[in-house]
Amino acid sequence: QKLGQACANAKAAGIIIYTVVLVDTTVDQSTVRACASSTDKTFDVTNSSGLTAAFNNIAGSISALRLAS
Repeated sequence: QKLGQACANAKAAGIIIYTVVLVDTTVDQSTVRACASSTDKTFDVTNSSGLTAAFNNIAGSISALRLAS
């Protein structure tokens, strides 16, 4: 509940949220996915190489945002 409210507040303030979901964990994955600003900003990973790829993708997106502003 607190996570959902924090995510809603951040989105309402115009903050872009990326989420990385570690699949096969006990974390409520749907809540984490819902926190992302959009579905293309959610990354599901199952191993360390997937984690590296997710963060590289996020870094590329952030760099593109800076160039466009």
